[in-house]
Amino acid sequence: QPIGFRYRTRRYFMTDETKLHLDLSRAARAKQITDNELFREAFQKLEQTYIAELMGSEAHEQRKRENLWQAVQILGNLRDHFSTILMNGKIAKAELDQLSNMKRPKAA
Repeated sequence: QPIGFRYRTRRYFMTDETKLHLDLSRAARAKQITDNELFREAFQKLEQTYIAELMGSEAHEQRKRENLWQAVQILGNLRDHFSTILMNGKIAKAELDQLSNMKRPKAA
């Protein structure tokens, strides 16, 4: 293989490893947020309030119902976003562990 090819491969590998570390760091921060009692309480309270208002809306309050439905959907999207970050962190950790095992010298 030409030297340049190995260099590009190594450079790509380092960029990939850097991204894995970034994903791991982002997951740690997301976990701090999602484990926070006030954050969980706020999410739960907002969702309960929006759903209660949605269910209690009058037939002529179509715009209000649409806005409340959108608010519930946005909370779900935000929850999904945090879940994705946490899952990416788990995957990154597994891949970094695998890379670390590959870099270790094999015992004779």
